[in-house]
Order: sequence, then C-alpha cells, then structure tokens
Amino acid sequence: MKYIIEGDIDFYKELLDSSYENEIIDADNNCCMITNMPLQENFVKLQCGHLFNYGPLFKDLLNYKKKFNNMEQSKYKLKYNEIRCPYCRKIQNELLPYYDNLSYPKECGVNYLDPNKSNYILECINEKNQCKYEHVMFDDSGNVLFTQKCFKYGFTHSILKEKYNLNINYCYSHKQFIMKELKEKAKEKIKQDKEKIKQEKLKIKEDLIKAAMEKKNLEKEMKKNAVVKIDETKIAENAITCSEIVKSGQRKGLSCLTKVYKDCLCKRHYNITNKDINIS
Repeated sequence: MKYIIEGDIDFYKELLDSSYENEIIDADNNCCMITNMPLQENFVKLQCGHLFNYGPLFKDLLNYKKKFNNMEQSKYKLKYNEIRCPYCRKIQNELLPYYDNLSYPKECGVNYLDPNKSNYILECINEKNQCKYEHVMFDDSGNVLFTQKCFKYGFTHSILKEKYNLNINYCYSHKQFIMKELKEKAKEKIKQDKEKIKQEKLKIKEDLIKAAMEKKNLEKEMKKNAVVKIDETKIAENAITCSEIVKSGQRKGLSCLTKVYKDCLCKRHYNITNKDINIS
C-alpha cells in the first residue's frame, strides 16, 4: 500500500528507508539501543548485531506480539518462534533466553516456546528436512543454559558441500551464518599458519646467528690455544737448548741454541767450561 503525500513522495517508503539509515552501529557501543543506558548483566545481542538490556527488550517484544502483531499482514506477521529487532526490524527465528533469576515470566513467543502452541510449525517439517542449526546460549561461567533448534526447512547447499565438504541441511539464513563462520575460521587458520611460518623463520634465523657466534667463539678459542701452545713450545725450546752466549763468529752475542748436554750447556760449552775450571 502506498500513501502519497505532497511532492509525490511515498510516505511509507521514506519511513522504511529512514529506519535503515543508521542500521550499522559501532561495535564498541555498550549502550542499550532502546533506553540508551549502559548494558547490564544478561544483556541480549540479536542476530543483526544490535544490543539491548534484557528488560526493555522483553517489554518491547511482549507489547508488540500481544498488541500489534495481529494487525500486520500475514506475510509480515511474526511466528511463535520469531522476534523482531526493535531497531532495524530484522526478524530472527530465535527467542530471548529465559532467566530464572530475573523477574520476567515465561511468555510464549518471547522467551519461551510452548510445544502445544507451536506444534503446527513441526507438522510439515521432520528430522530429515529440518534445519540442523542449533543456537546454544551460555552463562558467564561458560555453562550451557539452553539449546534452541531452528524450526525452518533445511536443505543441502552446493557451495557448502563443494567448498567446505558440508552436506548438512540448513535454512537459507543459517546457511549464510555458517558461511560467515567458516570464512572467519579459514581466515584465522591462514593467519595462524602465517604466524607459525614467521616464528619458524625467526627461529631458523636465531639458530643461524647462534651457530655463527659459536663458530666465531670456537675459532677465537682455537687461536688462543694455538698462541699458548706456541709460547709453551718456545719455552720448552729455550729450556732444552744451550744457554751459553756465542763469543765469536756470525752468531756472536746470541744464545748457542745447541741441544743441552749437561747443566743447561751443550757438550762443547760444557767441556770448555769444565776445562777452564780444571785449569784454574
């Protein structure tokens, strides 16, 4: 239905368009999008990504389903297992969780699904053709609060089978969700593999540097030992050669360096010295 106002403007179209202008919100926004108050414990994040405190969202959904849902056209009317985001009007087939510690009662179609009222949903859907996606809600400690199944028709998707080897029934909306999840996991794996390769290269580089340093230190130590050995050899050579100073000839003034015979003297200088002693 169109409602044309002055200037040939479709009022309902403009109203609908305006509701989506600010649909994308800052991921760091920590305020309830109904009250604009800070988020409290047990806040709710809908599939569209918008955040709400439990109380205001519960009241809004209850009011809408009790008063206005029946006024909608059949194709826009929410089913028992569906709720609509108050901010962007996106419909999701997962209800709010129910908390015993809060003062809000169980309301069918809001935070509770009465099997007696929702059997019609399952009349044409069996285990074979039902979407296999399950929404699991955890508490702050990581314990499972409840698991809620999807009540829509599910079927296999060629892209999931070919690209990710998944031959599981999913409805279209959950197929999109699974695709996004798998892509994020693939990106994370690539990131981890790159980091692993980077760390391995870094380790190889560190090992090469360490090996080079060890080789350098070893060569330094070997040179040091060689110098010490040379000094020891010289000392040993000096200790086993004649210490007498040559008094004539080309080596005049230098040590004799002939092999020691007795008393640090070669045989020649030993005999000369002993001869001089005997003469005196």
